Amino acid sequence: MTALWEEHVLQLAKPSNLTTVKAQNMLYPATRGYIGLLDQILCEAATRVIQQGKSYIDLDTRPFMNDPEVKTINSWMFRVTAYPGESFGHFLSRFRRANYLSSGQLSAILGLRYLAVSYWETPSRRRMPDKKNWKLLSDMTGVAETNLRSMLMPKSIALCLRTRLCSLCYGEEPFHRLIWQNANIVECDRHGCELLSMCPQCGIDFQLPALWESGQCEQCYLPFYDMNKFRRSIEGIFT
Repeated sequence: MTALWEEHVLQLAKPSNLTTVKAQNMLYPATRGYIGLLDQILCEAATRVIQQGKSYIDLDTRPFMNDPEVKTINSWMFRVTAYPGESFGHFLSRFRRANYLSSGQLSAILGLRYLAVSYWETPSRRRMPDKKNWKLLSDMTGVAETNLRSMLMPKSIALCLRTRLCSLCYGEEPFHRLIWQNANIVECDRHGCELLSMCPQCGIDFQLPALWESGQCEQCYLPFYDMNKFRRSIEGIFT
C-alpha cells in the first residue's frame, strides 16, 4: 500500500523507500493499518519535506519516530478546540471526524473493543473511559484529563435520556451543552426558553449529539438555530 502512495500520490523527486521493513515497522504502529491515517501521515510528511527543500522523506530524521507509540500516533492527529461546557460525546465525535475516524476505528487505535467509543458517545449508557484511556484521550486530543472528565454528567445527577438543545444557544455557538441533559433543568439558563427535545417542525426526536454533523434536523433539515423562531411563529398562529 505504501508503494502506491509513494509512486502515485506523493511523487517526490527521490524515492523514500517506504516499503522497507524498517519503514513499515515505523508506520504500522502509527496507523494501525488504517488507510486514512496512512494517507494523512504520508501526505503531511511529504508537505513538510517540500517546505524544507528536501526531495524525499527521511524516516530517520522524523522526531516522532523515536517517541513512544502513543506520541507517534498523537503527532499526526488533528486537534479540535473544546467548547466550554461541551458534552463529551459531541466533542469526541468532532475530534473523530476531524481525523476521518469512525467510532470503531478510534476504539481500535485505543486497543479497545469495536463499540467502546460508541458507548462513550451514548449518554444513556453511562459508560466512561478507564484511567488508562482517559490519559490516552488526553494525549491525543490535547485536552486536559480533568477537562475531558468534566464533559460527562456526574452519576449523582439525573440524566435526561432524550437529546435536548436550546436553539438560541446553538445559534450563538454550534455545539451540544452538557447542561442540556440535566433532567432537573427544563429551561435554558441563558435565554429562559424551554429546552427542545424534538424538532418543532416535523416532531422527530433529536439524534445523539455525536451524530450532529450538519446542525439540523435529520428528517426535515430545519437548522437547529432556527427552531426557536419556528416554534414561536407556530405558537403565534394559534394564540
